[in-house]
Amino acid sequence: MPLEATGVGAPHAIADSPARDTRAARLQWVDALKGAGILLVVLGHALGGLIDAGFAPGTTWFRPLFAAIYIFHMPLFFFLTGLFVAKRVNDNPDRFRAQLFSQIAWPYFLWSAVQIVAITMAGSLANNPGGPLGPSLLRTFFMPSAQFWFLYSLFFFHGLSLIARRAIATPFYLLLLIAAGSLGEQQALPGIVEASLQMAPYYGLGVFLGPLLLDRAPSPRDRVWLWSVPLACAALAVTMAHAIELGIPGLWPETGAAIILDVRSFDNFYAALAAIIALVSLARFTGQWAPGWLISCGRQTMPIFLLHILFIAATRIAVLKYDPAVPAPILLSLLCLVGVLMPLVTAAIADRVGLSKWIGFR
Repeated sequence: MPLEATGVGAPHAIADSPARDTRAARLQWVDALKGAGILLVVLGHALGGLIDAGFAPGTTWFRPLFAAIYIFHMPLFFFLTGLFVAKRVNDNPDRFRAQLFSQIAWPYFLWSAVQIVAITMAGSLANNPGGPLGPSLLRTFFMPSAQFWFLYSLFFFHGLSLIARRAIATPFYLLLLIAAGSLGEQQALPGIVEASLQMAPYYGLGVFLGPLLLDRAPSPRDRVWLWSVPLACAALAVTMAHAIELGIPGLWPETGAAIILDVRSFDNFYAALAAIIALVSLARFTGQWAPGWLISCGRQTMPIFLLHILFIAATRIAVLKYDPAVPAPILLSLLCLVGVLMPLVTAAIADRVGLSKWIGFR
């Protein structure tokens, strides 16, 4: 996800002092976790696109995997986004306010428009063909499309943090956002409002724990938290079994959106929380050994987030038109590869020609 807009990218500037080197090394686990998270985003959207396209051969495992990812991957990103907020808001609130528009609002409107135009041009080839172009573009002001709801929600969460900046790292702010998450489940609210409120507790948890996790290096005594990994796996399995009858494939919803509604709710808060604890614990103690390519993905979350659906959809349409019977594992692997590599190539070209900042990559 586009966490550069929250300051996660800051420690990766070229270090000019031993202190900066130490801090960058200490935060390598954040990059590793961001990298794993953005790969899950790409995998989830690749699966969702195939489900919505009615892709059949050998796909009985698509829906359970899709559901498992959606229980925790967006809560994880809202948590990671919150980690750096308290420091940035308190250190330089004016800069934080300016970056709300340059690094969140601008990429949101620019790439929402690009994706809407592409869907309109694709017509019936798209899984969910858009309506007239003009109204579709106007709706981005109050109804974000596809993956861009994350940026839309993040803008308002950050705005709230600015308003409440003297209290954001306190238990009161965390409890306020947890209460907001509960409220979203109990009231009939517009889709984007409900989705945002569902993520509020995870954002609040990241804001609250950020100063502790970022300023303190892992110690041997903390290794007890690694026991959370198998416990989180168990929590995810139990939650999925409760949310959807896994043993009866016919009861799975037909579309990806319907599956998301089943699993991404405040009812699954504890499973998502268990997954976040496990992944953070694991990343903090293994981040120093994370492969370079994973860390690179973690440092390029914004271009991958903004572009991956465009490349995945174009590749899916072309491949299924040429060979509708392509084996499911091969097609899914291809879509994930394209969804990661092509945005990275685009970002490298944009860096070289000096466009990254202007098109929302930085």
